[in-house]
Amino acid sequence: NTTIEQQILADYGVLPQVGEKGSVFSGQQLPFTGPSDLVSFLQAELGGLQGSYGVYVRHLGTGEEVSWNDRTSFTAASTAKLFVVGAYYRQLEKDPSFADKDIVLQSEDYISGSGSLINESVGAVYDSRILIEKMLKESDNTAFAMMIRTLGVRKIIDFIKTTGLKDTDFLTNNTTPHDLGIFFDKLYNNILFTKDHTKEFLLLMQDTLFEDRIPLYLPDDVVVSHKIGTWSGAYSDAGIVFTKEKGDYVITIMTENVPYDQSVRTMRELSKIIYDYF
Repeated sequence: NTTIEQQILADYGVLPQVGEKGSVFSGQQLPFTGPSDLVSFLQAELGGLQGSYGVYVRHLGTGEEVSWNDRTSFTAASTAKLFVVGAYYRQLEKDPSFADKDIVLQSEDYISGSGSLINESVGAVYDSRILIEKMLKESDNTAFAMMIRTLGVRKIIDFIKTTGLKDTDFLTNNTTPHDLGIFFDKLYNNILFTKDHTKEFLLLMQDTLFEDRIPLYLPDDVVVSHKIGTWSGAYSDAGIVFTKEKGDYVITIMTENVPYDQSVRTMRELSKIIYDYF
């Protein structure tokens, strides 16, 4: 994405690669001969940065896993929208007409931050499918509130529990890299929904307004279905990387008490390291 690259150049003067000037990582342990080398790299490099990081990676072909701090609880931020969308598709499979349900914007739905619905008027009407798209493409907070109100918190919590996300608490807005990894693994393998709904869910997480983390340094022919999270001091990105030659894999990177600049640069570079590893 040229626009994003131009912004990075404006911010840093370079597009830093691992071990080069402007890079978060020293690159002294590259290349890796196996998962233990990669874990040692994560311990050495991430452990020396400000704040806390958690990483979970799973190759969806071989089952190989690499993780660090993956069961530590982090602020979910907007990755929690995944669970609302999950509850939506669960409801849709029980009642297909739910996709066309009209939902009226109410004054209590407004939440500032990401998304365009904050600029719409009370009384505006949307069907649930449009709200889901806005949640995943724009990370729209107002659409998020509208869908929580429509579905009810109980359905969302039930979805989290039945999916097996044992360390995720929707009410406190906490999850772990491992739980997000489980979610994406099950989504990829059509365990959660029908194939058509799985395909739709994955497509809605591609080419979002936020392609500046996991996808940024990856080759142009690589497709990423992902969801970012942004909260003060807590930034994340989680999803599935689809490749033609290396196979597909889940990657989750979460942070806590980390400056925005550092966390985003780390996610970009770590994503490329994982891609090169496979």
